[in-house]
Amino acid sequence: MSPRAEFPVPSWAASPDRFLARFWFVIDDILGRPMPGLDIAAFVSAPPELANRGVFIDRSSLVSV
Repeated sequence: MSPRAEFPVPSWAASPDRFLARFWFVIDDILGRPMPGLDIAAFVSAPPELANRGVFIDRSSLVSV
């Protein structure tokens, strides 16, 4: 069992107000315009914890170097 599995998910984390009403593609805000090709990449690559809440960002953007 992974260490994360030992902790229950707090009730506030599943509250409806913790999810976006419409999808947010972070790259569009960074570049200031829609980027359909990059949006698709973000949609496919986004970590499930963010995608489940409607936030799409390429997984590689979250890697620390």
